[in-house]
Amino acid sequence: MSKIERDKLLVAVVLILVVSMDMLNTSMLASLLPRIPNVIPFLGVRFLYFKEYPLTFLIFAPLLFLVGCMIYFKTGTLNASMFIFLIIVLYKVEYESVLKLYAGLGLFFVLLIVFLSAIDIIPNLQFVQYRSTGIVVRNSFGFIYPTDFASHCFYIYMVISYLYRNKFIFQRTFSGLALAGFVTHFCDARLNAGSILAATGIFLYFYYRKHIKLFLKPMNWEKMFVSIELYTNVSIKSYSHKLVNMSIFRAGGSSAMG
Repeated sequence: MSKIERDKLLVAVVLILVVSMDMLNTSMLASLLPRIPNVIPFLGVRFLYFKEYPLTFLIFAPLLFLVGCMIYFKTGTLNASMFIFLIIVLYKVEYESVLKLYAGLGLFFVLLIVFLSAIDIIPNLQFVQYRSTGIVVRNSFGFIYPTDFASHCFYIYMVISYLYRNKFIFQRTFSGLALAGFVTHFCDARLNAGSILAATGIFLYFYYRKHIKLFLKPMNWEKMFVSIELYTNVSIKSYSHKLVNMSIFRAGGSSAMG
């Protein structure tokens, strides 16, 4: 096995464990399953493969590491620090492969946890809150809190929209609107719903901006003006032809009557 293949296998195994831990620790399964030790330090082995590092990495990697440590000592949990450390140790990794792995695993765990809560293996915690519109029931769908479920939906939607940023625009836009409505109605997670709507609008803008730019290239402008000119000329000629024919018809009718 080559160094590149070993590196890809190491990254894949660690990412599977990290994403699984993140999903399980925010769900009601956390109390039922044994805790998995943090495996991110194992990715440090990757740095043995690299001989040179750019200046930007040498500056920002220690800063990110310090920020992650400060968050850990302040909060006492690795939830946020874990992903900051991942940014460092995933140096020179193909990020689209990371996103594909996250999207697949994340979607699998969300559907699994929602299904387990639907068949009452784990509870669907419900929180009652008073809003200006009245009493609101917030469902967690097997997660510890409604915003945990809504946040996972937002992250997965963002990743999938990015991976398919050049296709399925109508399906992605409709899914974003439907998902925002769902988390608003059943979870009352208005911030997450707003984030999903904002992401939907941003991806829609960039998709059509690219296509508009392609359409408005100088060559396309020329083609467009030529097409308009041809259409106008044909229309004018057709209309003139029609007028001439009508005049001939009327002239012929007048002669016949005379």
